[in-house]
Amino acid sequence: AVDPRAAEWEEKLKKLAAQVGSKGGLGAVLVRVVSGSNLECTDHRCDAYVNVAVDGKTQRTEVVENNVNPRWDASPFFFGVLSASSVVRLEVFDDNLLGDEPMGHFELQVCKAPVKVGLPLLPHRLQGASRGCLEAEIAFCSAPVPAAVPAA
Repeated sequence: AVDPRAAEWEEKLKKLAAQVGSKGGLGAVLVRVVSGSNLECTDHRCDAYVNVAVDGKTQRTEVVENNVNPRWDASPFFFGVLSASSVVRLEVFDDNLLGDEPMGHFELQVCKAPVKVGLPLLPHRLQGASRGCLEAEIAFCSAPVPAAVPAA
């Protein structure tokens, strides 16, 4: 089922893409972290959160405590995108007092992301871990191309 807020999110994504484009950027990307499954914990407790990074900017989800199948259903994060080589990196961590431990990551080049908000979600296998998947929505919107100015 499509989230009823998808149209609202798509409109926000288009507005950000236009703003970024007016400053020379490529567009904008939406990243919505939904859930994790079968995460690999290194200790007796799994308190998972996800860092999302694009072009040096980072945002993170809340911590879901004591669960190897966390459900964040986070509101989407929006990032301006500088170039076609930009990458979305989602990295899962176990929140620990003595230092957060990586539990795997997933990367997607922005230009390979879907261009529509609200498509069915697919699990992404986590790299750097022996098991675990992350379910997230990633959508890219390119900046509008400026209209050509007629020669005088």
